[in-house]
Amino acid sequence: ANIPAFELYGFKGGSTIDQPDMVLNVVVGKANGRFKTPIFQADMKYVIFSPYWNVPYSITKKELLPIMQRSPGYLARKNMEIVGSRAGLASGKSRIRQRPGKGNALGGVKFMFPNKHSVYMHDTPSKRLFSRSSRAFSHGCVRVQHPERLAEFVLEKQGGWSKSKIKKNMGRSKQRYVTLKETIPVYIFYMTTLVDEQGRMRFYRDVYHRDEALWAKLNKVNS
Repeated sequence: ANIPAFELYGFKGGSTIDQPDMVLNVVVGKANGRFKTPIFQADMKYVIFSPYWNVPYSITKKELLPIMQRSPGYLARKNMEIVGSRAGLASGKSRIRQRPGKGNALGGVKFMFPNKHSVYMHDTPSKRLFSRSSRAFSHGCVRVQHPERLAEFVLEKQGGWSKSKIKKNMGRSKQRYVTLKETIPVYIFYMTTLVDEQGRMRFYRDVYHRDEALWAKLNKVNS
């Protein structure tokens, strides 16, 4: 996934870097410091259909707790539940999770490549954001426009995973883990210039201002 391009690329064996087998639009982390999607590499090991959304403590404390105070029925309306005691939410001893189903923040599937950043790829009910040219709106994870296509790509070597089976599992009321027979390397990178399959140079907006910082350092070294 290239952060400035807001795109995800899938490569099979024999593919070249400028000719991906799959290209999907994505939403990445917001441009402020807290929510930027990090640059890293990890191996995708499993897929979760109809997942729970375990709300991060930072979101619980800064966003949900104030809403819950103003609107006591908020969790019930959002199909959420407290795991532990309500009193433990502020300290992080308890947590909030959203049950699988319609309106779940992770949609019908998430793709797990364990890493220290707790970043993963997932479906989303907020499809309207994919129509925008700039798509830096998430809390750091990567939202995928067509997750069923990514699931089909990822599960190709598993055998038995048809499009209809994938769609059915994305609409379950209980989550389901699928461990990959072969792990898949995932690269989250940041490149504001790329050459496409037609040999054309493509330029992307420096959404996290990384080029500006690099340019300033280069000027400092050369001065």
